[in-house]
Amino acid sequence: MKLIFSLFANKIVNEDFELIQKALVITYNHYVSRGNFNDALKITKILSENQNEAGCFNLYRSSENPYNFLTPVIMGVKSQPYGSLNTNDLLGFIE
Repeated sequence: MKLIFSLFANKIVNEDFELIQKALVITYNHYVSRGNFNDALKITKILSENQNEAGCFNLYRSSENPYNFLTPVIMGVKSQPYGSLNTNDLLGFIE
């Protein structure tokens, strides 16, 4: 267990929990920017249930299945509109 200085709280925290919290915040921002507010709300719930009063992320056992947010679900793939990736600049690199 490696300890690092937290970006979210003015404390020394477990590096693994800090990485989980960073990933959840980045994912939350991605969902909000794409207008996927239902999934953003799920992440908000995970963060709110697993933060202590200082803002540090900890995994708390709140039910029989502590990883109930990891249960398999059918996820739909949302495709980007055609032309959202501009490949004209890459033609010189592709042979």
